[in-house]
Amino acid sequence: MAQVKCSKCEYINPLGVSKCQKCGNPLPSIRLEENLGDREKRSLSPRELRKETPSISSLRRGETFAGRYTVVKLIGRGGMGSIYKVFDNTLREEVALKLLLPQFAKDPMIVERFLNEARIARKLSHPNIIRVHDIGISGNILYISMEYIEGKSWREILESLPPGQRLPLRKVLIYFDQLCSALEYAHQFTVHRDIKPENIMINNQDVVKLMDFGISKLMADTRLTGVSMVMGTPFYMSPEQVRNSRDVDARSDIYSCGVMLYEVLTGQVPTGIPKPASELVKDLPPELDKIVEKCIQPDPKDRFQSATELRNALKPLKDLILSGEEKTVFTTPTKKIKSDKWTISRRLVGWLLIIIVILCTSGGWLLAEQYRGRMLSQVDSGITVSLAVDSDNVYTVERYIDILFQLSDKVREKSVSNTEFQTYLSYAEPLLNQIKSKILNKEQVPLEMLYSCARYLSAGFCEHEGMIFIPEGTVKWRGKTFTVPAFFIDVNEVTVEKYVEFCANNPEECESNFKSGVVEESSLIPVTMVSFYDALNYAVANKKNLPTVLQWLRASQGDAQYQYPWGDSWKSDSANIGGIQSYPQPVGSYQDDRSPFGCYDMLGNVAEWTRSVVDENCDVDVNLLCARIVMGGDFSSVPNPLTQERAIEPDVRSPLIGFRCVKEIPIFPEILLQILGK
Repeated sequence: MAQVKCSKCEYINPLGVSKCQKCGNPLPSIRLEENLGDREKRSLSPRELRKETPSISSLRRGETFAGRYTVVKLIGRGGMGSIYKVFDNTLREEVALKLLLPQFAKDPMIVERFLNEARIARKLSHPNIIRVHDIGISGNILYISMEYIEGKSWREILESLPPGQRLPLRKVLIYFDQLCSALEYAHQFTVHRDIKPENIMINNQDVVKLMDFGISKLMADTRLTGVSMVMGTPFYMSPEQVRNSRDVDARSDIYSCGVMLYEVLTGQVPTGIPKPASELVKDLPPELDKIVEKCIQPDPKDRFQSATELRNALKPLKDLILSGEEKTVFTTPTKKIKSDKWTISRRLVGWLLIIIVILCTSGGWLLAEQYRGRMLSQVDSGITVSLAVDSDNVYTVERYIDILFQLSDKVREKSVSNTEFQTYLSYAEPLLNQIKSKILNKEQVPLEMLYSCARYLSAGFCEHEGMIFIPEGTVKWRGKTFTVPAFFIDVNEVTVEKYVEFCANNPEECESNFKSGVVEESSLIPVTMVSFYDALNYAVANKKNLPTVLQWLRASQGDAQYQYPWGDSWKSDSANIGGIQSYPQPVGSYQDDRSPFGCYDMLGNVAEWTRSVVDENCDVDVNLLCARIVMGGDFSSVPNPLTQERAIEPDVRSPLIGFRCVKEIPIFPEILLQILGK
């Protein structure tokens, strides 16, 4: 039976009481709903039972959820679930309804923790914090209803700015003043743990509303290791939060505020050796640099100790700028921010982090620091830098390089009797030689070079049955040239046989309208009638992903970047395309439709989903229905070159569209150490 713990005296109260029976402290209104009684559940088949439980991504306009909320529209989707604008038939007003992923409701301990954290969030009442109305469970879905804001997230505002343009400083300081006010109040009860532009709403009257209090702590439970669950957002996490997401205090939020302040001012996240903001953006007062510097100190005791301190530090700047007198002040030169990191663009760091999150469930963080002079003296003896953890308990560049050279020795041993490892080593050795040369010449080694080398060295230890290795190379897309890191990709499109097997093992991940007998002739034909989300579910369940359009092009065109798999001139009857056949053929039926790397049917048979969005400005974390790019021809389409793209809504199921998967190659130091047996 569900119970509620009092936040004041910690007395355990039965469900349904409004006040603590021991101390009288108000308790939240929590409703636990069951769609079916135990007897009814036992009488239903598994498929019928699944139909009784709503999907967090399938609610439609006008549908009623939990017997209370009428759906108005989908607002967006994030790493923990979906958010809808709904009409609360009890409060008689529009509210935002956040539905959390079903896996959060499978463990009673997680449910209890969620309810306790949500109770804290509901307790917060401040003009700059989104008000939580109700919390509960319906079926297998945890939900929170909260104040609905007409406005945009800070991230949406930043993304809407023209290239090179920044928010006016006066607005930045006004917004941060309100943010600090919210944190001043909230830190009396809890720590947010996920301060970032996405979690800050700004309404049409320029009022800041901080959201998701208490929710991010749920993600820190070490028992939650799914791909979609990250313990905080790596861009903004403090060093102590990286090490242990649960044991942090208000100063961790201060660190996140400093990162966000630097990003808002400059357009970059300070993940490298950041130049002071005033050096990057004209007319910024140097005093801001000192404030950012203090916020992002690695040691919590060196930061502002409270949101009040940070607010007081920003207040003189805000007051002066609002008065228009700032140009007569702030002429003191600014010292460099103390950090031994390299400057990396937010987009680059973002992709690296996404790869790390998908491949790794263990904690830790690669912070690129300048390697020390002692490394130079050890190069001649075989790069034997100590692997002792440094004072900040992070992996340094010198440690990472040492790991790579140890791994190269292991790959070299295996290459003696394994031609596959010989191939990987042939790509890695030129990079290893460049790394040695740069160390001897006292030059910095680019992170991209280290990561490229790591992919080649770890590729052979990465499970890749039925997949082909694609080395790093370039592709041209939409008039630009891109470098694509090495990866693995399926030789063939996913077949009906493979998908039926997946559905048998994961019935909850398959739509009920998928019929394995759609085509009876062969189980080796590519599966179709799968939406983007169906394909993504399959990929994630198999520890893979869907390809980006750049990966797809790289695998299909090769180094020569041909228009067709065989060259630049069309050759008749070489692919299942153009209506020659009225249905897909078994994979690999057309030998000419084979890419330079050995992938079959990328020109014809069925088109294929990629995870790339058509509109680069469409944020998939906000808009669930961003159109996706589909690549390749199908059995009925007219012949087109491999670069031809199509825009398809992600919930479309078509007899012309299937998919294949990719696997990213691990570069995370802890994974590399596991390969070494350490």
